[in-house]
Formats: sequence, C-alpha cells, structure tokens
Amino acid sequence: MQLSELAQAVLGVSGLGVTDNFFEWGANSLMATKLAYQVRQTLGVQVPLRTLFANPSVVGLAQAIQTLQSATRAESEKKPLFADISLSDLLADAELPATLQPNLQAPTLPAQPYFLLTGATGFVGAFLLAELLAQTAARVACLVRANSAEQGLARVQANLQKYGLWQAGFAGRVDVLCGDLGLVGLGLSPEQRERLAGELTAIYHNGALVNFVYTYEQHRASNVGGTLEILRLAAPRNLPVHLVSTLSVFHTGSPNHGITHREDEDLRQVGVPFGGYAQSKWVAEQLAFAAQARGFRITLYRPGLVSGHSQSGAWNSGDMMTAMARACLLMGAVPDLDIQVDLVPVDFVSRAIVALSLRSNPAPVYHLANPHPLAYRALVEWLGGLPQKVETLAFNDWRTRLTELLLQVGGSDALAYLPLIEEVDVAQVYMPKFDCTNTQRDLQDSGVVCHAVDGDLLDVYLGSIAGRA
Repeated sequence: MQLSELAQAVLGVSGLGVTDNFFEWGANSLMATKLAYQVRQTLGVQVPLRTLFANPSVVGLAQAIQTLQSATRAESEKKPLFADISLSDLLADAELPATLQPNLQAPTLPAQPYFLLTGATGFVGAFLLAELLAQTAARVACLVRANSAEQGLARVQANLQKYGLWQAGFAGRVDVLCGDLGLVGLGLSPEQRERLAGELTAIYHNGALVNFVYTYEQHRASNVGGTLEILRLAAPRNLPVHLVSTLSVFHTGSPNHGITHREDEDLRQVGVPFGGYAQSKWVAEQLAFAAQARGFRITLYRPGLVSGHSQSGAWNSGDMMTAMARACLLMGAVPDLDIQVDLVPVDFVSRAIVALSLRSNPAPVYHLANPHPLAYRALVEWLGGLPQKVETLAFNDWRTRLTELLLQVGGSDALAYLPLIEEVDVAQVYMPKFDCTNTQRDLQDSGVVCHAVDGDLLDVYLGSIAGRA
C-alpha cells in the first residue's frame, strides 16, 4: 500500500491499479527519478532507474525491490541502463523491404516548390523551418501531433515565436498535417499520402523521438519506423529526401583516441553506438544507405552537439546540455575532463542544411561539426573568470555531489538525466573527431560559416542560460 501511495503521489493521480503501467498513466523519466528517490527515502532501498523502467507497476516494482534487498550490490549493478544490443540485432531492423523501390522514371516535379518538414515543433526544426521559408519561395507542410490543423499551426507558430523567428511573411506558407512518425503511414490517410506524393518536391526528415534514458525499443517506432514511412512516401516520384541524423552514431562508449571519423565511413565497422537514441538513428541511417543503393535521392546530415544561436543566444531550454550547465552553475562545480568542446550553433546547422540541400548534386553525407572546437580545460579557465566561484572536481566526486544536490533540492530539469549520469563512466565521456570534407567543400562559396567555440560565443550562451535559469 505504501508503494502504491508513493507512486500515485509522484504521478499526481488516484486510482492507480497495482498492475497498471506507470507510463500509461502519464509518467516520464523525471517522474521515474522522483519515484526512485521517494522509495529510497521512505523504504531505504536504492532502486536503479533502469530497474524502475523495466518494472513500471506497483507489483513489478515491489518484486524488484524484494530482489534488490536480497541481492548483493555487485549483482544489482550487473545490468546496464541500456540492455546489451548487438550489431546483428540492429542490422536485423535495418533490412529495407524488397518491395520498397524508387520510381526511377518519375515524372518531372512541380515547378512550385512544396516541402514536407518533420520535427517543426522542436528546436532544430524551428530554425530549419524559418530558414526554408526565408531562403526559398516554397510552401512547407509540417507533420505535427495535434488534434486539428488549427491547433498544429498554432504550435508551429508559437515555437517560431519562442526563438524569435516568426515573420509576418511566413503566414499562408505553412500547412499542417496532423500525424505521428510512430504510426503506420505517419498517421495520415491514404488520400493525404497520395496527394502529398503528387504535390511535394522534397522532404526534410528532421523529426525524431529523443530521450537519452530510453532504450532502442522505445525509440524504434518513431525513429526507425518513421524513416521507413518517409521512404514509402518518397518512392512513387523518387522525391529528394534530406535526412537529419546525428554524429552520435559514432559514439560507441569506447573512445578510439586519434581516429577521425570520415563522412563516407562504414558505420558497421565502427560498432554499436551508446544509448537507445543513437542506436535508433544508426538503424535509420542503414535504411537510408540501402535506399541510396537502390536509387533513392537521399542526403544525410549529421549535426554534432547543437547549441544556441550564435548571435541571439536563443537556446533549447529543455535539452540535456542546458540542464547540466544550469546544474553545474547551481552547485558551483564542473567535472574534470580531458575532451574537446565541439558545440555547433543551431543557426549554422539550419543554414548549412538548407544551403547544401539546394545544391543540384549534394553529397551522400555531410558532417556538421564545429571546425574550431575548444579544449575543455580552456572552457574551465574561462569559467574561472566568472563572478561566481566554480571549482573542478574528479568526475565521480562531481557526480556524487550533483546527485545529492538534485535529489535534495528537486525541481531541476537535470533530474531527468540522473539515470544516464548514474551509468556513465568517465572513460565514456569523450568527443570524437570528425572529418567534414564534403561540408567544407560544398559550403565554400555559400557564406555559411560556423562560429568558433570561443569567449564571445560562451558569453552569449552564458547570458542565455543564466537568463532562463
């Protein structure tokens, strides 16, 4: 009964059955973290977040607690947050259906440009939409989860306004399609899909489920299934598809110091990336490469660690980087790391994608990393010049202090990332090096440049983060 009361209090509900799934009652990773803390404080049992995710009911959690109480510490820590998944497991999901073939004799596309954009209500999506509207004469159809087109359009406009991007001239050029990447046919009717296939001139597939504590299976429907549905939509007229992926597909959790990852590198030789999100994008990329081999017109863009706008400081206030930066400022301490800080301003990412996508013959893959990163220790030196004191701690000491602070104070969005922080070892915190030959060559005369990670950029970002804290 006590466990049931704790769960209902954290979820803010009543009537929760003992076998009901917490997440079907509205739980999220932040609530799961709070529930695990309440169990620790009330019952004296430290429940790893991975255990709660695997047993999301009162009965399941009670049984898990009994197991933890009888197990040794070593036994309770054997299973990682992200269940072991092999290369063959991922490749099994990366099989492109034999029937999915592009129409290589597709008719000429309409003269009036009409784009489909997914992920328009996200951070990168807002800037990408604004850039498409500003740099082209196209109308843009946005796939949005909403009950009506009116509600969806309001969400899109509010998102642009949030980052200071909305312009009066955009009105009338944005259409909204109520759908979902995780549903069959994107949640659109056969009539809608047929109409789109006949009217679109290009697809910008930027949308994805992003949750750094979710498993591959939890990302699979939206990120793998959604990519397949985009390919099905593109096939009848072989529409150009611009697929936004991530450089995280190279992050295996086992650093290969000194290796620079090329744009044409075979990901199967790199290995399985760390985390469910990166794994799902890895599979989506394999589907895209298989589609390229069949004649689909697909270009992949792999942004790095996307940060705020280099001039305005407009920032994704809900991402992990922002949450951890605020938490570090709050506790006055940062971890001691030997890495490069490779932040990529969102305005560079959006401008680069649009500029590269409008080329008559884009490269198969583009890396969007910062050609001018900053050594982490130089960042720490810069922090030393701030009015507030910021000390450097060994990684494990920093993690312990951060965990204690977040669980005691509460109310911080960084709480949602504790499951990941608990699992990561200092050796897994690294920044690979990336070759950007295609990107640098094809942007050479475009006027699109990436702001270096320097004191000027950090000043802009600190003002943005502090102002939203």
